Amino acid sequence: MHRTFRALLLVLSCASCATAKRPEAAATSRAEPGSAAELATDAHAQPSGGGDAAAPNGKRGKATGSAAANSGYAVVEGMLNELAHAHAADPVVERAQALREAAALLDRAAAARARGMVWFAEQVFSAAELLVGPDSLANLAPLFRADAPARVQSKVQQFASDTPRQPPFAGRSDEDTPSSAPAQGSLEGRLQLPEQGDALGVVTLDPVDAPERTPQPRRRVLEQRNRQFQPHVLVVPVGSTVVFPNFDPLYHNVFSRSPARAFDLGLYRGGAGPEVTFDKPGVIKLGCNLHLNMTAYVVVVSSPHYSVTDLKGNFRFDKLQPGRYLLRAWSERRSEPHSQRVVIKPQKNTLTVELSGAAEPDTIVDKFGTIRAVR
Repeated sequence: MHRTFRALLLVLSCASCATAKRPEAAATSRAEPGSAAELATDAHAQPSGGGDAAAPNGKRGKATGSAAANSGYAVVEGMLNELAHAHAADPVVERAQALREAAALLDRAAAARARGMVWFAEQVFSAAELLVGPDSLANLAPLFRADAPARVQSKVQQFASDTPRQPPFAGRSDEDTPSSAPAQGSLEGRLQLPEQGDALGVVTLDPVDAPERTPQPRRRVLEQRNRQFQPHVLVVPVGSTVVFPNFDPLYHNVFSRSPARAFDLGLYRGGAGPEVTFDKPGVIKLGCNLHLNMTAYVVVVSSPHYSVTDLKGNFRFDKLQPGRYLLRAWSERRSEPHSQRVVIKPQKNTLTVELSGAAEPDTIVDKFGTIRAVR
């Protein structure tokens, strides 16, 4: 077998027995950075997904409880990014080699699943899928993904490596559907938090006295680059499709557990861009199942007027008909949206929107709902 794959099997085998051999060693010493012993310890530290625990925000849920428990992410990332097996001249030999490697991975995935290591087992199973294709293992997938969002099977768009970067935040109705009508009224304002000052967020306006008008769906891009999502906040009308290209050389696993649109895109890299259509209004929080630092939001709206703010909370609407509007405002630092009535007069209007209520901790979960961090 390929050298990298043999090293992977050693890591996974050691992970199964690390504490059984010398449980006191992990508590009293630290292995050489990058060594097989360190990788084995980190892999073993992956949470088993056991019983409920009290999260730091007071909610009940599965929690890791330590930074060491999250270090297994690095083990799996290394496993996935170095998994490519050697190509053989004979396609039969190459396929046979891939099947043997996948079989060994399935053995390890089954062992991890039996121990309750749900997250780790699914990642090893996903590595086997990369080798032989998901169709070959489709009957086993529900055993590893029972508590995860549904896997989205969509067409994949391929992006060139020199594709321009996406902006840090995006989505304004004035830019998406520019109006040729003369401007009668406008609104400039700022979102503010009592304890933290300016707030990045989203503002929508719905006319109270005019007939409802639903904005047209759009097609937008939310990329992964340098282990970050961009835009961090993206506003789209209901029915819009968002493409999620990965420009990094390493794998990402984009997912959401949000009720408005739960989904799992699986593992991919190299400019591939699967897509998701958002048919319901709501705030969809995104994560990467391999990288805890990666979060973003898709805010799906049915309002005809919408705008993402800048980092200082500033927003504006350039062309509004005078009259009464229902304003709604959202920030990632608040669990509930804010709403108030406003009156737009002819010409320029200004407004400061104070977001009240308690601050909401940023709880990071994996795609199985296990709490990994609170920040």
